[in-house]
Amino acid sequence: STQAVITTREKIVLYSSIELDSLSEESSLELINQQATLKNVQLTEQQCEKIYHRFGGIPVALIYAIGQRAYGYSIRRIIEPRTFLSKDTLTENIARFCFERSVKPLKGTATYKLLLAFSIFTDAPIRDAVAEVAGLTTDPIAVEEGLARLEQLSLIREEEQRYKILPLTREYASAELDTDRDFKEQAYERWVNFYIDFSRKYGGKDWKGWRYNYDKYLHPEWRNLEQVLSWCAANNRYDTFKLLWLNLDTYLDLDGYWETRRHWWQWLLENSKQRGDLSIYT
Repeated sequence: STQAVITTREKIVLYSSIELDSLSEESSLELINQQATLKNVQLTEQQCEKIYHRFGGIPVALIYAIGQRAYGYSIRRIIEPRTFLSKDTLTENIARFCFERSVKPLKGTATYKLLLAFSIFTDAPIRDAVAEVAGLTTDPIAVEEGLARLEQLSLIREEEQRYKILPLTREYASAELDTDRDFKEQAYERWVNFYIDFSRKYGGKDWKGWRYNYDKYLHPEWRNLEQVLSWCAANNRYDTFKLLWLNLDTYLDLDGYWETRRHWWQWLLENSKQRGDLSIYT
């Protein structure tokens, strides 16, 4: 008369199995509200949404976050912990509980490098981008096996030829990336160079007026491209920014990103004046 449910992060084909993915936004909000009621915590709809976007659809993380609110932590400290602390101990504790046992055996492998590479991207990247950032373009077999292993461990999931990672998983991978300074510096350089080459290949002037490359390649990748622009501006990488920007300017104009275009043109003009770079005016 005894029944048992055996769960594992690792996907194993054994008898019949039920695959549990992260909760949808609707289910996550339902869980947050349920836990808030159980723990007598008052939350607004906006606060619930911020908690969801902070931790994604991982049930244990959402339950832990509401528990911290019930314990006395402010919503702002839960959602924006670095405002109060130099180290995000709340997210770190949750992430370590969820992922450390799965990730620790991967250290030193190509699979581990791929996981660290994922933490750099704002939006779900394509395979070529992840392989480049991880420094594995010359070893496609390692990339194939590494991505399969990460998906098997439920650390990533493939959707429409892109690889998605939950916010909490990304934060854990980002913390791991911070422990390897050399790899991090090299990974960021490869990340920037990949998108410069990508924008050169698919951007520039749309002489034929077909917009094919813009719609098929640049539009789906825009959030990652914008992240590179922001990183270059924040790190005073003027020359790199200019290379990328000149490949994207026409696309942004034709696609209606006029406020964004105006913002980055202003940054480029101000910095070109400081450097005496007259080429930007021609």
